[in-house]
Amino acid sequence: MPPIVSVHGDASGDALRPKTVSDYRMPQMREIDHRAIAPLCEKADDKADAVSGDRLPPIVSVIGKANSGKTTLLERLIPALHVRNIRVGTIKHHVHEFDMDKPGKDTWRHKQAGAKVVALSSPTGLGVIRDTDRDIPLLEVVSRYFDDVDLVITEGYKSGPAPKIEVFRGTAHDEPLARRDATWLAMVSDRTIACGLPLFALDDAAGLADFLIATFAL
Repeated sequence: MPPIVSVHGDASGDALRPKTVSDYRMPQMREIDHRAIAPLCEKADDKADAVSGDRLPPIVSVIGKANSGKTTLLERLIPALHVRNIRVGTIKHHVHEFDMDKPGKDTWRHKQAGAKVVALSSPTGLGVIRDTDRDIPLLEVVSRYFDDVDLVITEGYKSGPAPKIEVFRGTAHDEPLARRDATWLAMVSDRTIACGLPLFALDDAAGLADFLIATFAL
C-alpha cells in the first residue's frame, strides 16, 4: 500500500487547493431455452474465474442503436428489480474519452493536477476515478467492483461476451441491429416484430424483470 497523507482545511480556505409480455409475442416466437443460454453464462463465469478466482454475478448487456431508449429502459428496469429484492449493479460502456467529474470541483482539480487515482469518499457512497491504459474487459471490471450485487446490467458492450437484450424503437430507426447472434436473449421494442425471441414492450419493465429473474435463477 502506498503512503497516505491527508490535507485538511475549512471550506473558506485553500487547503492546497404494447402493454404486457403476451401482447408482444409473435405466435411463432420460441420461449427462451435455458439450456441454450447456460453455456454462455458458464463461459463468462469460466473467464471470470481466471480473472478473480470467484464466481461472478450474472451479467446482461442492454444494447441498441443510438437514441433507441436504452437508458430510459434501465431507469424503469432497475426499480422493478429493486422491489423484487434484486441488488443491481450497472456499467455504462463509453467508447470515447473519459470525462465524468465536474469541472471546478475539488476532485476534478486533483485530477487536473496530475493524480492518477482520485476517490471521493463519504458516509453514503464512494466514487473512484482512475487512469487506464486500455479498455478494461467487462469481466475484469465486474470481478473488481461488483462482488456484492445479484445482477450486473451493462449499457453497451454489444460485441462483448454477455447475454444481450436489444432495445429497438421503430420511431427512431428503420430496423434493429444487424448480425444478431446466439448471445441475444430478448428484444424490447415499441413495435410487434418477428424476431424469434421473447419480445417486451418499452414500458414493460415488470415483465422484463421477471424474465431476468427466471432466466438467471435469481
